[in-house]
Amino acid sequence: MLSVLVGALTWTFVGPEGGDITSVSMEGNRALAASFRTAYFSMDSALTWNRIDMAGYEPISAFLTGYETAILSGRFFVFHSGGYVYSDDGNTWTAVDLPGVRYVGEPSGNYLPFIAGNSVYLISSADYNPVPVFTPGTDTLLVAVGSLDSLWYAFARYRPDSVVVYRGVLNTVNLVGVFAYNGGINDVEINPSNPDMVLLSTFGGIYQSDDGGATFSQDLGSLLSGAAVINDIEFVGVDSIAVGAFYFSGGYVGTAGVLGWTLDPIYTDGVVVDIEGNIFASLGVGVVYTEAGTTFEVRNNGLYAHALYNPGMISNDRDDRLSFINTGGVASYSTDGGSTWNNYGYSMDIGTAIEVAPSDPQRVYMGGFRGSGDIYNPGATLLVGSNDGGATFTALRDTAVNYAFGLLPMEIQTGSNADNVFMMSGSPGRWLLEYSSDGGSTFDSVRTAAGYNGFCFSCIDTLFIVLDTGDVYMSVDAGATWNHLAYIGYSGNVYTTYRDGYLYYSTGHDAYLRYIDVATGNIDSLDLSAYFDSLIQVQVSVNGHFFITGYQGGAYKVAYGSSFDNLTVEDAPASFGGLVPLSSYVFFYSPSEGGFYASPYPTGVAELSGKLSVRYSPSGVYIDGAGERMEIYDIRGRLVRSLRGNFIAHGLLPAGVYVVKTAKGSIRVLIR
Repeated sequence: MLSVLVGALTWTFVGPEGGDITSVSMEGNRALAASFRTAYFSMDSALTWNRIDMAGYEPISAFLTGYETAILSGRFFVFHSGGYVYSDDGNTWTAVDLPGVRYVGEPSGNYLPFIAGNSVYLISSADYNPVPVFTPGTDTLLVAVGSLDSLWYAFARYRPDSVVVYRGVLNTVNLVGVFAYNGGINDVEINPSNPDMVLLSTFGGIYQSDDGGATFSQDLGSLLSGAAVINDIEFVGVDSIAVGAFYFSGGYVGTAGVLGWTLDPIYTDGVVVDIEGNIFASLGVGVVYTEAGTTFEVRNNGLYAHALYNPGMISNDRDDRLSFINTGGVASYSTDGGSTWNNYGYSMDIGTAIEVAPSDPQRVYMGGFRGSGDIYNPGATLLVGSNDGGATFTALRDTAVNYAFGLLPMEIQTGSNADNVFMMSGSPGRWLLEYSSDGGSTFDSVRTAAGYNGFCFSCIDTLFIVLDTGDVYMSVDAGATWNHLAYIGYSGNVYTTYRDGYLYYSTGHDAYLRYIDVATGNIDSLDLSAYFDSLIQVQVSVNGHFFITGYQGGAYKVAYGSSFDNLTVEDAPASFGGLVPLSSYVFFYSPSEGGFYASPYPTGVAELSGKLSVRYSPSGVYIDGAGERMEIYDIRGRLVRSLRGNFIAHGLLPAGVYVVKTAKGSIRVLIR
């Protein structure tokens, strides 16, 4: 046994608070909030939040949807794609299995409508068992529903460009109209003062019916008409509405006019996805509380729920800082293990990538998507850069999107020269690899790819990519040129990390950690079945400590140590997640909770016997107390050199972390 890591990891959930909240509900002092993966309830008007254990339930699977919430007569409801759970007090929850839940309307009065499978269901405040009230048949697909007490409207896609409208009172249903529409329907709202007035929020703006759903016309009164994604509409008066928007992001107050609704912005700090009562669900910000729409207060105490989709949304090239950008486009960082979080001075509608230059913390790059103030250019992919540590940003690329979410920057890397930027942009089926030598002002296309499954996102000048063909490519000039390194014969998910001349990778299907000698392209492997049944992720800290996640006996585990032959294995703080090691902290992202766990980790090596110490000099490293002979092992536990005396000259070994074993003990050294 060469070395042992002293102590154990002590995980603490550190957030940050806020996040990508997609659904909110409020009734009296009770409130519900939900995101892509988790849900929260509050009993004090959203001042404090308690996480609901949604383990075992799958959220609705889509890019901008997740769990949906409702409160009916004081009872909490959280809907997911397999049914829903409900509770009287937020502590004890009852599950109702009903596969195919896709759309939930807001409760209005004594009934709550929702769509499951291809049927409309109603829940009554007097009976919480769902009752199917309407199924249109196999020729149409229900897409939206809304209600005003026992009156409800359901909308079904009849052809790709038209929708049929059904009007029902409980289980009495009539087909009342057919209309052409632009994009999907996001919300249905009925005017409580005039039930024949129905508003639809869509990808093409607001549609309005004044004849009980028989005909609909597109709103012409607002500049948002035909150019905005309207997420939600809420009547706040006879002739006034509250609106949440994606393009032209924020919250608006609408006033009825001759041509339609004139919308004035009242809240612009984030993409407003859902509005109910006094609370807004704001992507990247969390839950925002307002009184009469005049002042706005973020109420996130105990609420997390950030969604991360790809490694490019986290930057850990700075070993003293964890930076990330969430789906809501808000970028944050922590330098103290998550005790405090700071926001960078810029936000976008959807965040997809962030990078802090390892050589210069003042250089920060972010990529994503934004809504535009230009009615003829409603959306754009975006790359921005900062030269002042993220206080201010300037646009480096601002390109109109001609197809849904096209060519989003998904990975960004900077070299040892912060002006050298490598970027991977695209969407599934079309990836563009680009390189810039002028800080992102201009880019040259390196190559295109149909797909990729592994990308080394913690590298600097030496970069790697695993294409879905199973081929590994390597760049030694920060992404300007690429050469084929090896063929690994695997085209599924590949998890990679690079350290001291070796590219380590795992597939999640077995207990073997494989590694490629980048000098020769040779592939070797380590059997870690003593610790895992299957490996997921391997990361190496700047101190040379390995952190590995995987499954053991069906449980998710974290292993750590300074060499592979002596790992400590513990239960992971969550059921699945990603590790990000810094110089003295390791972070663990928990998808189910929407935030980070953090733990300090000890960096000392226990001596097996005797007293050893390390002295670093310009010419090499002295091991005081070593005696007459030293054996030097790499971090894989392999003997690489035997020396007489106590001195290791610079240049004798490749740069990296080693364990020196002597007759008097063992100690770890860093060779530069």
